[in-house]
Amino acid sequence: MGWILNNAPERLLVTLSVPNLDASLSNRFRNEIAPLLAGDIPIVIDFTLIKFVDSSGIGALCSLVEKTTPAYLRFTGVSERVSKALSRIPLLSPFWMPRPMLAVCTA
Repeated sequence: MGWILNNAPERLLVTLSVPNLDASLSNRFRNEIAPLLAGDIPIVIDFTLIKFVDSSGIGALCSLVEKTTPAYLRFTGVSERVSKALSRIPLLSPFWMPRPMLAVCTA
């Protein structure tokens, strides 16, 4: 599928389980994650395994963040390489969490 959902009472953790968030995955990712944002539970997307995000993946992320606020959607585990790509998009920056925060979100 490309991601694993781990639901807990306080948040939904979406662990991306592929190395690339690219054109081959981005539409399905956006279409399956967007409806989850309609709920009132925060969503944390774990990028730990992601090594590359192309423009389609960035577009999917932008589409998601336009539907919510940082209180309900956060990104964690973003590598330095991926953060360089995402840092060019100011719309995405409020949604990042420092890597150590993942431990708090998965506890």
